[in-house]
Amino acid sequence: MREPDRIIRMKTVLVRTELSRSTIYRKIAEGTFPA
Repeated sequence: MREPDRIIRMKTVLVRTELSRSTIYRKIAEGTFPA
């Protein structure tokens, strides 16, 4: 059985991906980052 999707805080995403906040938001807008 698959684990349910979880919401991760932006601070955690920044640490885990090592991307900047603006890069993450740009990728979300492009559809290349899960949101």
